[in-house]
Amino acid sequence: MILYIKSEMGIWVKTKEWSQTSHIKTRSDVTVYKSDWEKLIEEILFELNEFLISGKLRSLKLSDIISDSIFIEIISRNKTFTAEYLKSKSIKNTTIKSYISQWWKNMEKEYKFDENDPFLAYSKFILLNWINKFTFAHLIKRNHNPAVLVETITEERTQ
Repeated sequence: MILYIKSEMGIWVKTKEWSQTSHIKTRSDVTVYKSDWEKLIEEILFELNEFLISGKLRSLKLSDIISDSIFIEIISRNKTFTAEYLKSKSIKNTTIKSYISQWWKNMEKEYKFDENDPFLAYSKFILLNWINKFTFAHLIKRNHNPAVLVETITEERTQ
């Protein structure tokens, strides 16, 4: 395993290499040499922590990736359309109307200074929830392969 850190000039520099488990080649080796790779994981975590403490490696803050103003803009542009859609669907489906009414009873105090309409408030809630999921998926996609699917989302995609 190799740790590369991006330099201030944007060049990836090999910073640390761990080769203690290079003898593990097959799935059965993983079982046989379990104590070796568990020990290495502890060592890597300890060293990564040291890199973070020293500042040699820094974690990204969400503010480094996206600003709150973008969230606000997305919600502002879409809350009315979303609320209108929910209202039109709730006319045909009383379950939707009941659900939003119940949600509003629990959340009205939180939203009453900003929104008086339960559908607008719920629209903001939905949009913020999706923004958070979308952002989180982008944050973890390097380390969690299924999250890479977030890259397949386009304006044209409907499902």
